[in-house]
Amino acid sequence: MCENTELKKEKKQYEFRPDLELKYLFTHAERSSIIKLLNCLFRTSIPEDSSIEISNTEFVNENVFKSKLYDRRADMLFTSEKLHYKIHLEFQSTNDPTMGLRAFLYGLYTGIETLEENRIDFPFSHILYTTTGKDKKGKDIIKLCFPKMSEDGTYCEETIIPIEVEYTNLLAMDFKELTSERFILLSFMYFYRYIKDKRKIGSDKKVLNVVKELQKYVTILEKVKQQDRDILLRAADALLNDILHIIQKQEKVSKEVTDMLLEEYKTIADIRVEKAEQKGLQKGREEERENSIHFLVKSFKNIGVEESKILEQLQEVYKLSKEDAQKYL
Repeated sequence: MCENTELKKEKKQYEFRPDLELKYLFTHAERSSIIKLLNCLFRTSIPEDSSIEISNTEFVNENVFKSKLYDRRADMLFTSEKLHYKIHLEFQSTNDPTMGLRAFLYGLYTGIETLEENRIDFPFSHILYTTTGKDKKGKDIIKLCFPKMSEDGTYCEETIIPIEVEYTNLLAMDFKELTSERFILLSFMYFYRYIKDKRKIGSDKKVLNVVKELQKYVTILEKVKQQDRDILLRAADALLNDILHIIQKQEKVSKEVTDMLLEEYKTIADIRVEKAEQKGLQKGREEERENSIHFLVKSFKNIGVEESKILEQLQEVYKLSKEDAQKYL
């Protein structure tokens, strides 16, 4: 089996999908929090109490260019009555050299939607990378070349226009910066580095650092708006599940240290259940509780915890009777 096939197979085992989690974030977080982050990324000044429309729909109904790329969706498009131009945000988890071109084409197709008097208005565009091997901030640049023969036909003139698409690479940010007020809405992506680079969790000492970071993270989230905190904990839950799955295969990580990380996972699960019980209708609370229990049982089994131990944890964490707890095994 080739290396690419192995990587794809391994990727499918992970619960956490950065593009899907980021889309979920931008469609479910507090609108004022989203506007605050957009102002940070795009240097705009949209009032935080403004209305904002969020979508990731097709650019046009008919593909007049017969292009596969034209059928692609932009990851996120934002429209505000306080801003003349649309805002286009793209997510990318690999170091793709074609991203600048893709962002340009997505912007072109977005502009075609509102074509007037042969004028195409591009949106503000920004790429959010979650990858290694790329600077924290920079620009992906493409060059448009327009050739024109001279009047006497003896030589060719070229007009070259550079197109710059700014980017931010979340994986190049440290813990302090990603948990700062400016980027707190994207803070869960800090822990994605441990899935991208398994060497960062390849020893007891390294895993203990993750435990300390998680403890700090849970404390920091106490100051975040409830709606946003629920989303960040949801993402952290999925990330930790994958990290635990990876650690299970690390020979240099002891069971004692793995259990310490597992305790932090349980802390996040407990908080999610507690918050779910404080809001919404009873049906919603029960569904959240059920999902959390199933997720926890699955994670325990993935790392080889004995059923008797899982049973004890379910009884302790969720206050279940032994008979009720056994239904989840």
